Amino acid sequence: MLADGKTITTTYDKPFADYTGLFAGSTAILPAHVVEAKTGVADITKITETSPEADLKKVGDFWNTGWEGFDPATAVSGAWYKITSFNKGQDLTLRGT
Repeated sequence: MLADGKTITTTYDKPFADYTGLFAGSTAILPAHVVEAKTGVADITKITETSPEADLKKVGDFWNTGWEGFDPATAVSGAWYKITSFNKGQDLTLRGT
């Protein structure tokens, strides 16, 4: 990650056609500041397998369920629209940014 905290560069030793699959679905790159705010873990980039069990549990629990449903505080998008409301099975309202 670059110093701006927003840019990631990946380098491969050989061609890897499915590189985009590394950044989608359950392996998506998601904003650290959201995970930190929702878990109370001060610096998510410092979490390792040897981190305190309580911190690992908070991060794991959030990773597994924290992105479900609609919460404007955790809604992330790389597009020009922001979700303003969502009713499962009924509607989704977007606002241009």
